[in-house]
Amino acid sequence: MVKHTVTHAKQNILLLNVAMVKLTMVCSNRSVPSLLRSCLIRGLEVFWNVLVKLGMPQKVRCIAGHSIHWLIRRYQDRFVSEYTRFFRNPPQLDALIHLVQQLNVGSHLRLAVLGCSTGAELYSAIWTIRSARPDLNVTSVGLDISPSAIKTARDGIYARNSQEMREVSDEIEEAMFEDRNGFLKVKECVREGVTLMEGDACDPQLPVTLGPQDIVIANNFLIHLSNQQAEACLLNITRLVVPGGHIFVWGVDLDIKTRMLRSFGMEPVTYNLEVVHNADERAREVWPLKWWGLEPLDKSRPDWNIRYCTVFWKPLNAELALSNSLQGA
Repeated sequence: MVKHTVTHAKQNILLLNVAMVKLTMVCSNRSVPSLLRSCLIRGLEVFWNVLVKLGMPQKVRCIAGHSIHWLIRRYQDRFVSEYTRFFRNPPQLDALIHLVQQLNVGSHLRLAVLGCSTGAELYSAIWTIRSARPDLNVTSVGLDISPSAIKTARDGIYARNSQEMREVSDEIEEAMFEDRNGFLKVKECVREGVTLMEGDACDPQLPVTLGPQDIVIANNFLIHLSNQQAEACLLNITRLVVPGGHIFVWGVDLDIKTRMLRSFGMEPVTYNLEVVHNADERAREVWPLKWWGLEPLDKSRPDWNIRYCTVFWKPLNAELALSNSLQGA
């Protein structure tokens, strides 16, 4: 019985691979008409839902899911979102605490948050660092391409029922905010040393504009970019960080991240890796049918510790790899 089930699963895997290869060949041209793309995406949705209802083996669903997601990423319409909220990924903030706890007393820490949107993630990171290490001298910069988002971040004022405040507990609200006529304003002790700028994280001059940083956070905006833009942006992000510094990158195409950061010589920091990856329940729920969906963590992959990691350390020899990348660009 077990042997029959395994054989049946292998046959299904083969059939699914053949089907996906044919779909890829049919849709290999990027200029596929809108109606055909819509039909393709709808067909993929039906196909995936049938697999789930039939209770296909996990291995089959995983292989099919990767093929489906490849097509979804290629043909599903994308949009730019300013959605953000305070303390969006607490396990990743725990990893941030883990890193800053290793700094010497009174150290100067330079922090950049790219794609900072309305400032929620920037202020969450600063509050987390200063709560854990009040002795540190923290200067930070937030960058976003949206003028309206940067204005909100500069004001630091949010409605109590806004999307940004959804995960804020009463205890943190009292410690981090002050009441302003029914609205909540980030306290000056949190905003101290913060610079907010309108700008493009893909701009090749970004390292000159912002200057060297000890930690760069680039979460949840690279996934909205084209592959070429995301690659250029990852190069920028890595150039920003000083040797010995760290980057946080979450919400990005995993194939691009794995390939680029490995070529740059960046090393994964695996503290809290699985918990951080699994924190975005919504992104995991919609995979593989949304371009921003997040695949299940698969430890059978030889590159799993890089692919699913969101925190990376920049060793001294990474500068040479980055120089080579720039020359080849």
